[in-house]
Amino acid sequence: MTARPRWLTILAWALYDFAVTVFAMNVISRYFGLWVTETQQGADWMYSVAFALSTSLAALSLPFLGAYSDRLGRRVPLLRLATLLCVGGTAAIGLSPAVGWGLVWFGLANIGCQVGGLFYDALLPTVSQGRRVGLTSGLGVCLGYVGSATGLLAVQGVVQAQGYAAAFLPTAGFILLAALPSFWLIREPKPPSASPWSLRAAAQRMWRLVSGPTRRPGIGRFLLGCFFGINAINTVVMFMAVYAKRTVGLHDAEIDAVLLFSTAFAIGGAFLSGWLADRVGPRRCLLGVFGGWCAGIILAAASPTVPMFWVVGPLIGVCLGATWASARTWLVALSPPEDVGAVFGLFGLVGRASSNVGPLLWGRIVLARDWLGPWTDRLALGSLLVLFVIGMALLRGIPDARVSPSRRVQR
Repeated sequence: MTARPRWLTILAWALYDFAVTVFAMNVISRYFGLWVTETQQGADWMYSVAFALSTSLAALSLPFLGAYSDRLGRRVPLLRLATLLCVGGTAAIGLSPAVGWGLVWFGLANIGCQVGGLFYDALLPTVSQGRRVGLTSGLGVCLGYVGSATGLLAVQGVVQAQGYAAAFLPTAGFILLAALPSFWLIREPKPPSASPWSLRAAAQRMWRLVSGPTRRPGIGRFLLGCFFGINAINTVVMFMAVYAKRTVGLHDAEIDAVLLFSTAFAIGGAFLSGWLADRVGPRRCLLGVFGGWCAGIILAAASPTVPMFWVVGPLIGVCLGATWASARTWLVALSPPEDVGAVFGLFGLVGRASSNVGPLLWGRIVLARDWLGPWTDRLALGSLLVLFVIGMALLRGIPDARVSPSRRVQR
């Protein structure tokens, strides 16, 4: 059988990031909440509970599903199953006659999306064959940002004509269309005979992965450093629009314009960081990206003016795209080849758990508004520097690592 061009395999893999972000934008961010509250006259808490419960279930299962894919030696079949769950659940929302069933289908679709992202990430060493892993990772992030905008534009007209319920069937089709190339064009090496697997054995293996001797810090320290850094990043994403309106004084239309403008820089940041991760190493790249986040926070807090925000927005966009491209590359380099799925599962769990410390820190400072006055939001934003500094200190203690060409997958 003629081998497929490597670039075609990489493009097929990267298109899955496109598919995932279509779901994130169209369903999670844009239309499902409105379908619940306006079309079905449900309460806000219904959506919140469905999202929190399904995300928590997915997060807790990720390390074990990743470990299972390691022992199975195959990820594409599992990717297909997870994607079909996401596609089927998304389509079913639009056909649901009542809000209760819609919440159930949304929960299943969200679980499928979260789990599919794990198997997608764990395929990175396979599709890159140990060469230009950073650039491959960056391409996926780039197509993800393209997917968020494309998916929204694709259903905008039908939603305006037929209402929010009309968004879900075409969105499901869009997700499936973007995911199909990864189903059929990614070839995995023939796996060895699957070894015995159990939840207890998987848990013990993951504990050994993250609890190595402190004189050889690696995966555990990386995950802990990312926990603090991602907490700060999630908080910036959550509150930047609030900060822009309340402190900088931008109007809604101006905020949207800055966000769209910054998204273009996020695409460039993902490409640039992927290239740099291959050239100078993912350790230096991610530490530099965290430094960029710190610079953006300092500028926004020190000078909350409209012109400065047009500088800070693109800087944060670059750092946002660069974070995921370089972090994923470094994680591949740190991971034992036989445990890539388990490690990415742990990283997924950390990423979903990294939404508490930063928002709580921000919220606690905002509660002191009567005392802090006009400095409140600026101090809340500046406090996130503490999380980045902790994360950088932990990451600096990890030896540099590169993906060796010896990890190439023979086809």
